[in-house]
Amino acid sequence: MVDFLIDHLDPLGQGVSKRITPQKKSAITFIPKTLPGETGSAKVIKSAKGVEFAELEKLTKSSEKRIAPECPHYSQCSGCDYLHVSYADELAYKKAALLFLMRSFALEEKDIEVIQAPKRFGYRNRVQLHYRHKYIGLIDANSDRILEVPQCQILREELRPELANLYADKSWSSTHKGGEGKNKDGHCEISLRDGKPLIEWDAPYASGGFTQVNDEMNLLLKMWIKNRFFAESYTHILDLFSGCGNLSDMLLDASSTSRVMVDAHNSTIEYSERSQFFKYDLFSEDALERFFPRIKKNPVDIMLLDPPRKGFPALEAWYKKIKPKYIVYVSCNPATLSRDLKDLLEKHTSLKIKDVVLLDMFPGTRHFETIVVLKS
Repeated sequence: MVDFLIDHLDPLGQGVSKRITPQKKSAITFIPKTLPGETGSAKVIKSAKGVEFAELEKLTKSSEKRIAPECPHYSQCSGCDYLHVSYADELAYKKAALLFLMRSFALEEKDIEVIQAPKRFGYRNRVQLHYRHKYIGLIDANSDRILEVPQCQILREELRPELANLYADKSWSSTHKGGEGKNKDGHCEISLRDGKPLIEWDAPYASGGFTQVNDEMNLLLKMWIKNRFFAESYTHILDLFSGCGNLSDMLLDASSTSRVMVDAHNSTIEYSERSQFFKYDLFSEDALERFFPRIKKNPVDIMLLDPPRKGFPALEAWYKKIKPKYIVYVSCNPATLSRDLKDLLEKHTSLKIKDVVLLDMFPGTRHFETIVVLKS
């Protein structure tokens, strides 16, 4: 047990406490769901090299910003991070996190546009739960146990009856056993597919095709991109990590516009002269070399990319080869986004950042989407 005074929040939304140990060594403790200025005690879960990770046990001084969370699971659940503050404060903390992670680019607060969510709860159209024996819910990484979440507040209303049924009737445990050892957990995904709830057991995440989990915010994302280029002249679009063309769909309004989509997973979109799809693993070393002959005849006006959390380290190589007029990089991880952009801008000084947008796709959590537009 350690006593703490929270100095600030880190980019993951954790409170950071700095103190001197009895051995007169500096120690930093990260404590989720605490706020700057708060004091109290916390239980250390793990530590290494002067850094501790702890769970809040007791507050002796609370921040004026602290509110009562609306979710009954919040104090134990690792799914959400900001329900102990107002939504306005959550957005302010997220904006500060984005500014910090993109500090290499000398951005100011006024340089970041924020698109807030129309609602904080009841937005998620897909959730993956883990199960072990008769327990189903989210994994607490610190205790390695399943936390049951029958009243999860961020799930869409249409999916809540399915969630409740998993807890009311656990006959599923007789046919779904999970695994052994390190793979002892099975998983269950509840999703909204074509307006109807669907439950899949032990299938890959989003096995029916990746879609954003927040439909309303996804529409705002697509509309922002469309409006951003409304007055621009463009003909050829390259959509990397395209899925079914989510980001580029609304840019096809002009009859003269064509696009090429690239992804490792098959697209359900129908092949046409204006909309082509090529299946490539964009992380493979020879992806650019194999793909480039298919596009070199058409100069690219807009190159869009929406990579997974690990980012796209090959971005600079793709830009150098393809030379698009614009890059639109959409990211769910500003740390890898910043890494990729730093490498790109250091090698191509003619490229300039034109727009930075924080789009709150995941209210209540520490996650958000970032849109960056660059122009050569």
